[in-house]
Amino acid sequence: MMNLKEIQAAAAALGNQLSAGVPVLAATERMARFQPAYAAFWREVAQGASAGQTLSSFLGRVWPATLVSVVRAGEESGTLPVVLERIEATVELQREMYKLMSELAYPVGFGALGLAVFVFFMVKVIPALSSSLGVGNHGFVFELSTWMSGMVAQHWLGMLLGGGGLAGAAAYWLSQADNRSKVADLMLNAPVVGDALRHIAFGIWAHYMALMDATGSIPVTEGLDMTSAALPPSLREGMRRMSVEAVVRGLGDAADPDRQPDGDSRRTWPFYIGNAFLIAEETGRLDVELLRAARAMLKHGKEKLKVALWFANVIALFVSAVLIVGPLAAYYIQLGIALADAMKG
Repeated sequence: MMNLKEIQAAAAALGNQLSAGVPVLAATERMARFQPAYAAFWREVAQGASAGQTLSSFLGRVWPATLVSVVRAGEESGTLPVVLERIEATVELQREMYKLMSELAYPVGFGALGLAVFVFFMVKVIPALSSSLGVGNHGFVFELSTWMSGMVAQHWLGMLLGGGGLAGAAAYWLSQADNRSKVADLMLNAPVVGDALRHIAFGIWAHYMALMDATGSIPVTEGLDMTSAALPPSLREGMRRMSVEAVVRGLGDAADPDRQPDGDSRRTWPFYIGNAFLIAEETGRLDVELLRAARAMLKHGKEKLKVALWFANVIALFVSAVLIVGPLAAYYIQLGIALADAMKG
């Protein structure tokens, strides 16, 4: 499967060629040179195009199902060049949001770095200084340092293997889709961050849904079901339920968070979603309203996430500073006490 960067590049290259009037066959033949890593795939697409097969019938091998459905809709409506250009813009936006969300790992990194420096000081630096200057092992920090140094000296191999095993187990655990869903659910329900991530997730989804609706060849209820895959797993059920209920209740009512029963995940949806569907029932332009809602949701999500990141980074830096400075401060305090005692003697 292509990653988002590769999908964006492919959509841009194909869209530019098709917009310029280059036939699909010639465009896909050139793609083999543009993306050498997928040369065999693009040559197969070109062969299929020469036999009358559609681009979407091949893209499922390297693109997510949601995007393939959008491409298919573009083929059916005769708007494929426009669809590809909008896919490029949407994926670029998605990459930007993912990059912002990846910054949530920075506070964890700061904390881990501070902990690593703390362990190094406690195991190597403090014992060496205490021994060379004859400060002794008085006080909690020095006793802890002596204990940690002894544990590492005696069990370093077991600790190394155990740490590697834990890291491997964590990586394997996260490689399972169900476990990643659990982590996503945990983040979506976290204070401040959860609200920001929900707005960003629905902002990205709204772009995909607007893109699909703009083709005019797929019913809205089907589009809701198809684009639900663009949402985190815990938010998909509400979208699928809406696609079923909208037939009877209407899109605006089925999307309104305040009109859903207790326990329904739609009650946590951003205000802008229900509002977009309500207005679209009046205007008949769901794609326009969803794009308008997407801008508002992404702005809200980015602003809240940046605030959360600022506080998290400040806390992480403070904790790291305490971990790094604490042992040295305790050492110099003890050294000062020892010198004062020596002067009195």
